[in-house]
Amino acid sequence: MPTQQVGQVAESSAGQVGQRQTREQAPANIKPMARIDDRIANRVQNRIRSRIDRFYNPLANTASPFETAADQIKKSSSQTRP
Repeated sequence: MPTQQVGQVAESSAGQVGQRQTREQAPANIKPMARIDDRIANRVQNRIRSRIDRFYNPLANTASPFETAADQIKKSSSQTRP
């Protein structure tokens, strides 16, 4: 069983326990915020995608839904009459 000297910091596979890594000690090409940045970007894209209305008409006004409904009624009534 390995014995530790009093006051010595324990070693682990990630470095010394309880000690912060310096830039020189950190492994190269590690981006600690990459996972969080990707998750945020995915969440924003999904929220935008879920709010897009496929039938949105930028030229519509407050009367256009009534005009559309009237057109649909005209079409359906003309199709039912021989």
